[in-house]
Amino acid sequence: MSVQQITPDASINRDAAMTLGGVTGTFEQFAQGIDKNGQRFIWIGNRRVGYLDIEKYTWTANTTFTLENYKQVLANGDYTAKLKDGTTETQLAITCIGPS
Repeated sequence: MSVQQITPDASINRDAAMTLGGVTGTFEQFAQGIDKNGQRFIWIGNRRVGYLDIEKYTWTANTTFTLENYKQVLANGDYTAKLKDGTTETQLAITCIGPS
């Protein structure tokens, strides 16, 4: 997840090591991405026109569990999930003797 974007001043020499956002690296290193302190520092764009994007690693999950969720998971039947785009996907139940 992007948490900050740094556009270096035109006076910064992009052909030498740069210190941006507290991290020092060359254009090539920033283009590959530098991981430090749980963040990723990555250059977006070309050497002359671009910016440094600082990304933070985060976990995301759907925490809107309901009793219906548990009922479907614990039941011995097919499981139907509603996807973000509104469509549904059904998985066949698997029992001790195979798919139902």
